[in-house]
Amino acid sequence: MQKSKATNLMGNSLWVLLERVINLLCSFLVIFAIANSTGAEYLGEFTFMMAVLALVAPLAQFGIGRQVLGELSVAPDNSNAIVHTAMLLRLVLSALVALTSWLLFYIFYGDAYSVLAFSILLMGQFFSFLEVCELGLIFKERFRLVAQLKITISLLFLGAKLFIVLNKLPLVYLLSVISIETVLKLFSFAYFYLSRTGIVAKVDFKVAKRLLNRSLYLALSGFAATIYLKIDVLMLEHMANTKLIGFYSIAVKLSEASIFIAVALCSVAGPAIIKLYTSDPLRYNTQIKRSFGRLILYSSTICVFWLTFASFIFALFFPKEFNISAQTLQILTLALPFLFVRQLISYVIIAIDYSAFSLISHSAGALTNVLLNFFLIPEYGIQGAALASVISYSLSGYFSLLFTRKTREYFFIINASILTIPNIVLSDLKLLRIKP
Repeated sequence: MQKSKATNLMGNSLWVLLERVINLLCSFLVIFAIANSTGAEYLGEFTFMMAVLALVAPLAQFGIGRQVLGELSVAPDNSNAIVHTAMLLRLVLSALVALTSWLLFYIFYGDAYSVLAFSILLMGQFFSFLEVCELGLIFKERFRLVAQLKITISLLFLGAKLFIVLNKLPLVYLLSVISIETVLKLFSFAYFYLSRTGIVAKVDFKVAKRLLNRSLYLALSGFAATIYLKIDVLMLEHMANTKLIGFYSIAVKLSEASIFIAVALCSVAGPAIIKLYTSDPLRYNTQIKRSFGRLILYSSTICVFWLTFASFIFALFFPKEFNISAQTLQILTLALPFLFVRQLISYVIIAIDYSAFSLISHSAGALTNVLLNFFLIPEYGIQGAALASVISYSLSGYFSLLFTRKTREYFFIINASILTIPNIVLSDLKLLRIKP
C-alpha cells in the first residue's frame, strides 16, 4: 500500500514536472528568439511589462489561492461550495483590481502604446478568478488532466509567439497572444471542473468569511513577495536602462526555470502535507522533513550545474553582448536552495493556519531587496541587483523562520532534513529502478 502511494506520488510529480518542463522550454524558446532576433531592448520592454503585470496578480488573487486547498482538506464533502464561493470572491476582486491598476498605470505611464500593451495583459489577468477551478481539480488529484491541458495549449500558442518575434512585429502582438493563451487555459480548467459540479453558484457565507479573514494577510504578503521578486526589474528601468533589463532578464529567466522542479514537487506534495497535518501528525513530520531534504538536494545539484556551465551555455546560444548575463546567473543561482524551501513553506503556512507569517517574511525580503538595490545597482549594475536578490531570498525563505515562535521549529527541521538526503537518493533510484 505504501509502495503504491509512493508510485502514485511519483507519477503525479512526473506529470506536473513534464508540464513545467514543456512550459519553460516554450518560454525559453521565445526569450531565445527575442534575444537573437530583436535584441536586448525589445526583451527589456517585454520583461518590464510582464513585471508590472506580476505586481497586479497577487492583489487580484487577494490571497484566495492555496488557502482554498486548506478549506478543501478540512471539509472535502463541501468542496463544490468552497470552490464556487472562492471563485465568486475572486471575480469581484479581480474586477476592482484590474480597474484600479489600469488607472494607476495610466497616471504613471501615460503614453498610449504602453497603456495599450498593459490593457491587453490585464484582459488575461481579469479571468484569473478561474484559477480556483484548477485548485479544485488538483484537490481531486486530477494532476494528469491539468498537466495535459497546459501542455496542449502551450504548444498550440508557441508557433504564434515565434512567428511574431522572428518577424519583428510590435510587442503588443506578442502580449495579445500571451493574454489569449492565459484565458484559454483558465476556461479549460473551468470547463472540466464545472462540467461535473454544475455552473450554478453554491455560495457558503461561512467559507467566504473564513477566506476573507485570512486573505488580507495573504494578499499583502503576495504583493510583498512580488516586490522582492520583481522590484529589481522595475528599479533597473528607472536607475539604468531598458537594455540592461534585457540582459538581466535572461539570467532571471534561467534562474526561474530552475525553480520549476520545486514548484512541480510542491504542487503534488504540498496538498498532501496539508491533509497530513490534521489527519496524521506523525507522518506529517516524516513527510515534511523528507520533502525539505529533497528540495535541498535538487536545488544544490542545479546550483552546481549553473556555476559550472553558465558561461559555456551563454557563449553557445546567445550573442556576445549577453556574456554579462552568464555572470549574473551564477550569482542568482546561489539563491536556489532558499527559493526551493520557500515553495514548501507556503504550504506549511496554510497547514498551521499562520498566514501572518507570509506577510512578515515577504515584507522583510521586499524591504531588504529595495534598500540593497538602491546601493548596489548604481555601483554594480545588474550584478548588484542579483546580489540583492540572493540576500533578500535567503532572508524571506529561510532566516525569517526564526522571527516567530510558530515557525522557528521549521528552521531546525530544514537543517535536520539534510541528513535525510542519502536515503532520498536511494529511494528515488529504487523508484526509477536504477541500481546505485
